[in-house]
Amino acid sequence: MTALANYGRPGTIILISHDLAAIQRLCDRALLLQDGRLVLTGSPRSVIDHYQQMAFAGEDFEEVSEFGHRLSAECLSVSFALADAQEPIRTGFPMFARLGYRATENLDEVAFNIFIYWPSGYLCAQLTTAVSEPHLRIPPGSGMIEFYCPVLEVQPGLYRVDISIESNGKYVNRQQRCARLRVDPGKMVFGDFYINSSWRICG
Repeated sequence: MTALANYGRPGTIILISHDLAAIQRLCDRALLLQDGRLVLTGSPRSVIDHYQQMAFAGEDFEEVSEFGHRLSAECLSVSFALADAQEPIRTGFPMFARLGYRATENLDEVAFNIFIYWPSGYLCAQLTTAVSEPHLRIPPGSGMIEFYCPVLEVQPGLYRVDISIESNGKYVNRQQRCARLRVDPGKMVFGDFYINSSWRICG
């Protein structure tokens, strides 16, 4: 992506980058090129949104079970929300992630997972029950796992989401490219992540 920045002096600085957070923060205008041709020009936010929609275009939903066609458990839904459900998800603010499921039998050593990917396919983050409760057991029936993130550290953008249920170290149900997570601008900093911190003057 190409972006233009003007710092109040004659002339323009051209920044060519895939660092979307830097483009959003530094630039006044952005241009999206594909195969050497101009696709779109406009505000950095609108061009970034279009770029990410293009990156996700054509992706197909995939559901995988390693236990054959009969699923002993399956993911039913995944959703994301702020504490105030009316507000968009924003960098640096709390977020809830909810994974709905249904089990048809007792399962041991269960792990529920939400994987968050950059549009490039690189794994950005994972939410999992396995870290805090590696010996989770679930009975037959429907339920929901709710993850709470006190501070959402990923920068603004559109992310691909995979979800899965594991039992005894094997996938019971895995759904790839099944949802998208949109993160709007919030507490803006440079880099790939916002790291919540405090500071003081010493000495």
